[in-house]
Amino acid sequence: MFIKDWMEHIQKEKERERKREAAKNIATGVTIGTIVGSAIGVLFAPKSGKETRKDISDKIGETTDSVKEGLKDSAGELKNRLESAEKNIVEAISTLKESFMELKEKKKALNETSEELNPEEDTIQSEQS
Repeated sequence: MFIKDWMEHIQKEKERERKREAAKNIATGVTIGTIVGSAIGVLFAPKSGKETRKDISDKIGETTDSVKEGLKDSAGELKNRLESAEKNIVEAISTLKESFMELKEKKKALNETSEELNPEEDTIQSEQS
């Protein structure tokens, strides 16, 4: 049952990643569209060259700040996702180790019970060896 739950968790993580990627692509498209639209608006506005250059410089500064902030947010999100994935992997390994140890103990108990129930087979197998 644990493996099924783990596989479902992995599937959900992949789906969330696809949705995040789609949202990121949309945000990128909107940002690029805004930049292009602003640049076209500034270039075709009835202003002097000096004013236009200042407007372009201001827009570039705003865009640079926006991109830096977006990159910081993305880096923080990526760090959080990596930490979460690491935690999930450590938990999964721990659970698998526990399950393995339980199975090992059950096998040992089963072997001991089998030996108690069939002592003659052990004697016969010992004599054949």
